[in-house]
Amino acid sequence: DDADPIKAETAEAGVTMLFLFLVTLFILTIIATVMGIVLLRGSYH
Repeated sequence: DDADPIKAETAEAGVTMLFLFLVTLFILTIIATVMGIVLLRGSYH
């Protein structure tokens, strides 16, 4: 029975890490997209 809370905490930590990773990836994608648009607009004008 003592192992169950530890497994739950480990799983929760894993989900948190995955969530943080996805959020970071999402933010980096937005930044890259915005920079790409700015660079494209800059090259057109």
